[in-house]
Amino acid sequence: QSRPPLAKTGRGLTERSSRKACSDADTHDLVARVIRNVVAGVAPNAKTGRPRVSVANTIDAIDFVLKTGMPWRHLQETRCTQECHYTTIHKRFCSWVQLGVCRRVHKTLLRLDASKRARDQRHYCLDSTLIKNQVGQDCLGRNPTDRGRRGTKLSALVDHRGMPVALAVFSANTSDYRTVEATFARADCPIRPRRVIYADKGYDSAKIREFLRSQQLRPNVARRRTQTPRGDVSNRACVEHLFGWLDKSRRLLMRFDTYVETYLEFTYLACCHLLGRRVA
Repeated sequence: QSRPPLAKTGRGLTERSSRKACSDADTHDLVARVIRNVVAGVAPNAKTGRPRVSVANTIDAIDFVLKTGMPWRHLQETRCTQECHYTTIHKRFCSWVQLGVCRRVHKTLLRLDASKRARDQRHYCLDSTLIKNQVGQDCLGRNPTDRGRRGTKLSALVDHRGMPVALAVFSANTSDYRTVEATFARADCPIRPRRVIYADKGYDSAKIREFLRSQQLRPNVARRRTQTPRGDVSNRACVEHLFGWLDKSRRLLMRFDTYVETYLEFTYLACCHLLGRRVA
């Protein structure tokens, strides 16, 4: 039997699309509110001098750059910079990079998610992805998947839903098993003990298994020269979902930023929007 058609709303949208529009608006409002609170705590406005551009306008402009991947100078041709010049938005974002604003927001949203749902992670997953470089000047190495061109590696630790718990960047020629300890050191929330953690064959090492056990986790690392069970492959899909969600932000497809801290700040901002959908 065919499903009944969805009812139309006043503006011609279906119920499903209207719910999605409301969810996106709620997510944007939640993330913007948390960013305002974090910015007010780490960089309050001066009592004298010219008033700053509103945080709401700054967030809209930075989100537009994140989603479209456009250069900063092209912001002047959009409606996002009606109150100021595009250089003002860029300078504000550079100050946020130095203060680590987006990572602070990411930590706050992780705490809100844990307190709202009181959930218990089923398992964790660890993996990395390679990023091609355009103008970056630091944290670079020969990318084995891009004919030896210089690139960057992004390592991620996620829960069973694909929500990032820890992010770290390395040069592209860094082996996966060398990134584990540094990735765990950048965890933005407590890692629950006695959980299974899945990883692919790139992490097949006795030292890595011993380190994961020292973190009170149960390692399930695929072994080389053996066939991986289908269930383990499906459990590792959550981290691939994260990389797929991040690729929807065109600014993250390739490194257009000189410093890797700027790229990582954009990555945290994209993760904040993913978490905001779960919390809102």
